[in-house]
Amino acid sequence: MLTGTKLGAGGLIRGYGASARASLGCVERVEVVAVVRLQVEIEEEYGHVVHSVAGGVGVKIEERGGGGEGIVRVEVCVPVKDREKFVKGLKARCGGVTVEEVDGEGGGD
Repeated sequence: MLTGTKLGAGGLIRGYGASARASLGCVERVEVVAVVRLQVEIEEEYGHVVHSVAGGVGVKIEERGGGGEGIVRVEVCVPVKDREKFVKGLKARCGGVTVEEVDGEGGGD
């Protein structure tokens, strides 16, 4: 035989709602931003442009290395919503830039 207070549907909703509010009030909220990883190959003389454009869009530069023959290779993480703006910004400020999406393991798609 079950005993205890019978709250009914309304009482259960209020009780669980209060519990959920109290729990959520104790946790830190973190904004999650979807990003895409891009590999940029650019002529060495324009390498500074990647940093300049990246700063204006909130891009995180992951690694930088030589691509050979006067080419710099840079991997960046770009918020998905800013991908087009970042690529257009690069292409508008310099020639000879190649941008490709890479997977999380660093390989090309």
